[in-house]
Amino acid sequence: MQVYHSYWSAGYAGTPHPFLVDLHRLSAYLAKKHYGNIHLVTDSRAVESLGNLGYDSVSTELDQLPTNYARVWSLGKIWTYIHAASKGQPFMHIDYDVLLWKPLPVEMTSSPLFAERIELEVNKRYGVKRFFSQCPNPHDLAGAEDLDGAINAGIVGGHNTDFLREAYSKAWDFVMDPVNVDYMTGPPDFHSPSWARATIAEQLYFYHYARKHNQNIVCLLNTLLNRDKDKEASELGYTHIWGAKSNKEIRAKVLAKCREFGLPVASEERGVKWLAKGAVKAAQALILEETEQSKARLAICGGCDQWTGTTCKVCGCFTKLKVKIPEEKCPLGKW
Repeated sequence: MQVYHSYWSAGYAGTPHPFLVDLHRLSAYLAKKHYGNIHLVTDSRAVESLGNLGYDSVSTELDQLPTNYARVWSLGKIWTYIHAASKGQPFMHIDYDVLLWKPLPVEMTSSPLFAERIELEVNKRYGVKRFFSQCPNPHDLAGAEDLDGAINAGIVGGHNTDFLREAYSKAWDFVMDPVNVDYMTGPPDFHSPSWARATIAEQLYFYHYARKHNQNIVCLLNTLLNRDKDKEASELGYTHIWGAKSNKEIRAKVLAKCREFGLPVASEERGVKWLAKGAVKAAQALILEETEQSKARLAICGGCDQWTGTTCKVCGCFTKLKVKIPEEKCPLGKW
């Protein structure tokens, strides 16, 4: 089974900040450990941060997505589903904040269609009634105003690649329909959740397209309303961080796991630590003269969006000192 990550910088937080790099690295490491492969579909803006994390292949196909659709941030994932399904091989897409401590149950991953879970109360969560009052052409959602569910797309995949390609091609057409352009690209609707357009396009659309065609979706977990879902996920060795990425305890656990597995950590604050732990190197750098090598290195840093002008956002080091030390290396592999 082919496993995918995707990251569309226009639809997310721009260039991935260091903790997102660490999350991608840990998620990719665990997926590859269990399934032997993981592939990244992204864009040129993000590839410099994410391209060297151990992926078996890296594609920048998301460069072609129209950035005026950034509020439909799931568009990068929809494109990836179509891309993966078009290869005709069973595949699984996992979000970069999904951590697979164990392989997923075979009875799920061997099924025609699967997803993380079915979410309920979608009108409350997605603002569905508001959607029907504003979207000019709902496509396959027409006549389904009484919507009762949607998939959670922490995991999406299956063996029925023809249906997956068909369903998400339809979802793509729904988003890109010229009749819907004002709705899809317009300013935020303060009466709807910020994620409404993205989740309707990716999660709601697929669920109801599958139902319309009598296709069963096998789920890893029970519904979102199941109070035992966290215990159930833990027993399955499954973590989906969701909206907790800014939680300091969660971040600390992720970094601890990276270190446990011997993975580099990008988000550790190292500016002062680099000087403290490497006092000899720092002293050496202070007295070293600039060389052609150090000038070339600093020029590369000057053109990198991870440089603050003083420190590197990835490694935290004071760049003008670090470039002088011959044995030091750029954490992104640029020098």
